[in-house]
Amino acid sequence: MIADNLEAVAFLEKTIQCKRDICFDTDNKGIYAKIPLGIGKEKELGYFKLYYEFDGVGLTCISKEFVSCG
Repeated sequence: MIADNLEAVAFLEKTIQCKRDICFDTDNKGIYAKIPLGIGKEKELGYFKLYYEFDGVGLTCISKEFVSCG
């Protein structure tokens, strides 16, 4: 994350948390991990999708995207 306000970044690092279990699934782009993120007990922000490809030895993350809830 790039930001000019380092205090805001430090606050977000302490308050944003994984809301549920991380799950793995597939879609037309390939294998991905879905990581739901939120603040506190009620506020869900969205989730990260981390896409992977099998490189012959293991999985390598090839791209990522954030999907907002709203």
